[in-house]
Amino acid sequence: MSEEEIETYLEVDALLYQNIDDLVEAVTRRGDHYIDKPCMACLDGNYIANDIDENKIKEMEKVRNGDRTNNI
Repeated sequence: MSEEEIETYLEVDALLYQNIDDLVEAVTRRGDHYIDKPCMACLDGNYIANDIDENKIKEMEKVRNGDRTNNI
C-alpha cells in the first residue's frame, strides 16, 4: 500500500513516522509521569527483564494466541 492508501484506509489526514530516539525523547520529557527509561522491547528487542530469549517469546506468543481462541 502507498502512504496515501494507508491514510485513506485509516481515515487520517496524514501519517507521521518517528525514529526511536525521538520517541524516547518525547515520552521522557518532564511531566506528571517522570518516565526515565521507557521499555522499547517491542521496537528494539532489548527486554529489560534480561531473561527473555527467543524461546520465551515464542512460548508467550503461544499462550497469547491460545487466550484469543480459548485454546490454552
